[in-house]
Order: sequence, then C-alpha cells, then structure tokens
Amino acid sequence: MRKITSIAAIGAALSWQPVAAMAAEKKAEVQYTSLPAASTWHLDYSEESCNLMRTFGTGDDALTMKMEWTNPGTDGFDIQITGGHRLLPKPGAKITYRFLPNGQEIVSDRFFYGSGMIDGKQAVTIGLGGANFNGESPPLADDKNKSGGKRPASKDGGNGSTGEVAPASVDAENAKTGVRVQAMAFALTNYGAYRLELGSMEKPMRAVRECLDDLLAGWGLDAAVMASLRSPPTPRGNPGKWLVPDDYPSDALRNEQSAVVAFRLMIDSEGKVSDCIVANINHDEGFAKFTCGLLSQRARFNAAIDANGNPTPSYFISRAIWAVPLW
Repeated sequence: MRKITSIAAIGAALSWQPVAAMAAEKKAEVQYTSLPAASTWHLDYSEESCNLMRTFGTGDDALTMKMEWTNPGTDGFDIQITGGHRLLPKPGAKITYRFLPNGQEIVSDRFFYGSGMIDGKQAVTIGLGGANFNGESPPLADDKNKSGGKRPASKDGGNGSTGEVAPASVDAENAKTGVRVQAMAFALTNYGAYRLELGSMEKPMRAVRECLDDLLAGWGLDAAVMASLRSPPTPRGNPGKWLVPDDYPSDALRNEQSAVVAFRLMIDSEGKVSDCIVANINHDEGFAKFTCGLLSQRARFNAAIDANGNPTPSYFISRAIWAVPLW
C-alpha cells in the first residue's frame, strides 16, 4: 500500500492511503446512532472549489463532514468525514453511505484515509469521491492501462463528458439541489454506524450554486451561457494518448514518486487549450508543471457550442493519476 502525502480538509497535513477497489453487496440491517448538528453550515469559497462543512455530535462521536464541489457542470461532489482516532480503517474495511430518505445505498472499499493532528488531538479523515445526493455512482476510470513497466496518469472526470454515456438521473432536481435530503447514513466496518442529521439542504445548496456561479465568473465565463450549452467541449481523438507510459518522469519513477493532479483546462472557441490550471496536487509539485505542459501541447477539443449554435469558450476539468505500479 503506497503512502501519498496531501493536505486534508480542515487544514491538517495528513498521510493519505488508497484502499482497494469499488464493491457493492447486501448486508444485514444496521442500527444507526443519530448525530444532531453541532454547528451551522459553513461555506468556504476558494478559486477552484466550493466547500460546505458542518460538525455533528459531540465528544468522541463528533464527526465533521465536508462536501466539495469542483466542477460547476456536474452534480457530483467529494465527501470528507473527519473524526477521532477510532475512525482509522482496519484492513478490509468498507464504507456504507446513503443520503436519506431516498438516495441509493453505496457500499465501497474504494476510499482514501489519512491521520494527523488537529487542535492537539489525533484525527482521521475519510475521503470519498464522485458522490451525489441520489447516490448514483459514476464509472471508475483508473486501472485501465496495466501494460509496460509503469502506469501513466489516468484521466477521469471532465466537464460532464468522459466518453461514456451516464444514465439519466431518476431525480435530477434532487441530484442538483438536495431538495429532498434530510440526513446522511454513514457506516464504517469496525467503527460504527451513524446518521448525520443534515436538516434541510435548500438554503445551503442555494449558497453552493451561487458559489459555483462565482467560480465560473472568476474563470472568465458566464454562468448562464455555461448552463445553456448545447454541448460541452469534447476531446478530439483519444484522450488516453495525452499522457502515456513513456511520459513518466525518469527521476520520479526511479524514486517511486506518485501524484494525483487535479487540473482545469480552459478551452477557447477554436477548441485549443488557452490555459492549464492545477486545482490541487496531493504530492510532488514537480508533477504539476510537467502535467500541464503535456496537456497544453497535446489536448485538443471540439469547442463548446452555445444556445445559439456558436462555438464559445468553456472549460474541461479532470485529474491525472501518476502511479508507480506495485507489480
């Protein structure tokens, strides 16, 4: 299991470790302990994301939940849950979560965790990617290239386009606004099962949508134009050729350095990359400039088309996973 250094939510430097692959299975009925809200919702604006945070419960049972939106063009968000040392997963641990009352239950052993010190106490953070209020799970994009002596960056996400057609949401309004959400059920093997009493999400999600519109404005884009696009920018050719095994930096490979680089490409009205911005990198900063350099040279798109049928500037969000294989 390879260790990756990152900066956790809530400001602590944690040591992140990936845990296995996605799984789903039926289980026996679980009794959840209710954790009432112990704080108000806090919305944190940044240049690349909108973050909604709240603490539930008190004492040893206290959990702080963070939801992070990085792509205004999708309904997905990442979840981080921080608690005491008992939250540290054991080998083979699985997480079960569901947004109540109507969200689909997700059972997964694919998550990240990290431990560190927060306010002088040991804390553990669990990270889950690709969530939404309906519980629909997106397809995974990594572990597709296992040839050769090294694995290049895999790219997933995007501006609502990954080359695969996602199923239509059974409740599009709830996926976007969380209008029917009241709580989140969360359980971790060997830890416990809790119901985080979120309460009405109407006002906090209205603030999130305003924040996402502000993100677009900060990127030089009009939120109304982006919301009414006939089509987003789509890659020309095979995006898998943007980053290939032979690109892996020799020094990083020799030193067994890995990195996950979250990036945003600004796409002009001709489909060319006008800028590459690294939104977040969880390890060696050297990968950031290197990754953007390759993407700026190789990535080409069909430009986004606005409501009037004209090409228009837009953006493409994804991440590159540089990982030295264990085999």
